[in-house]
Amino acid sequence: MNSFYLKGFTILEALISLIIMGIIITLSYSVYNLIERQMTLFQDENMSVLQYSLFNTAIKNDIYNAVDFKQTNNQLKLKYYSGSVTNYEIRKHLILRHHDIKTDTFKLKVINYEFSNLKQDVSRSSDQVFHISFEVLEDKIEANYYLRKNIAEAINNVYFKALITEDLDGDLEDDYTSVLYK
Repeated sequence: MNSFYLKGFTILEALISLIIMGIIITLSYSVYNLIERQMTLFQDENMSVLQYSLFNTAIKNDIYNAVDFKQTNNQLKLKYYSGSVTNYEIRKHLILRHHDIKTDTFKLKVINYEFSNLKQDVSRSSDQVFHISFEVLEDKIEANYYLRKNIAEAINNVYFKALITEDLDGDLEDDYTSVLYK
């Protein structure tokens, strides 16, 4: 008589393979969660550094191109030759930049900000320093931006406005030429 044997795994072998497969699946899930958390932290860090970099570039460019500025409690207004105005509004966890029809939002944690004059004589100084402190990646960044009013424009406004108010005859052309050729 011919005996026929069916080949297969024993129960013990099947249980061992299930246990090993369960361990591998658990480890791979844990590694996936760990990598996902690290990528999220990396993305958040990059986003905060990007926000600071964008703000720093924008405000440096705006200050460089501005001809006049005005500051209030939590706002800095920069005026350009074209007549357009850029307004920076400083809040606790963000800075808003309003320019023409668009508004940029920089999500930065502002610790402190202040305006201070460069010269000791406050009444005659038109130059100021905008000092602001941020918290980026749990580090404190202190930045100073130097705001300078256009001195030539200030002189022209004072001098030519005086000429215009003094000239009641309506003969402005003679006054301008006499000023230019003195």
